Amino acid sequence: MSAVIANPGADVAPTPRGKKKLIVIAAAVLAFVLALGGGAVVWLKQRAAHAAAAALEDEAASEHAGVPKIDPKNAPIYLPLDPFVVNLADKEADRFAQIGITLELDTGISADQIKAYMPAIRNAILMVLANKSAKDLMNREGKEHLAQ
Repeated sequence: MSAVIANPGADVAPTPRGKKKLIVIAAAVLAFVLALGGGAVVWLKQRAAHAAAAALEDEAASEHAGVPKIDPKNAPIYLPLDPFVVNLADKEADRFAQIGITLELDTGISADQIKAYMPAIRNAILMVLANKSAKDLMNREGKEHLAQ
């Protein structure tokens, strides 16, 4: 009899208290991870909205400043011309200028089309340059006017 009294709970099943505690902890961790993920999504969306608004402001500012909008998909094509050597219209001395010009082309115009009209283009440029004097080309304003 003493054996029965010494081990009275041997036939009773252990309580599942450890499993319940594990399920509660797992649910709390899952809720925390979901809340953290939701907060991250909201924060990233706000950040993207602010970046888009800043990009629109920069674009509007560049349009107002006279800077053309550059589309990276349709980058311009540059066509360098051979250097020009021109006699300038100075009356007091014989002066000449050596000028290099590079044309910026839209993507709709090909370099081959421009090369077909190159003699006429060079002639027009030479006529404009031949009427300039050294004083016209020495200062910055004269160079900018010639570039226009």
